[in-house]
Amino acid sequence: MSSLLKTVKQINLLVFVFKKSIAKTIIKSGIRLYDNSKATLGAIGEIVNTLAVEVKTEKITAAQMVKVSVKD
Repeated sequence: MSSLLKTVKQINLLVFVFKKSIAKTIIKSGIRLYDNSKATLGAIGEIVNTLAVEVKTEKITAAQMVKVSVKD
């Protein structure tokens, strides 16, 4: 019985270590994903800002063209 109890304790220890290792890996992966997401979202934000500026410029240009054509 003693050797069986020892084996069970060893198995429990291995399970604990394995769970801890998996948890560390999940946390590290989550941090890496978060860092990569920040960079990606930053790039997307820059693209959206550029597009917004272009749309505003096009609206101004279109409004000026309408004013000119109305005057003619």
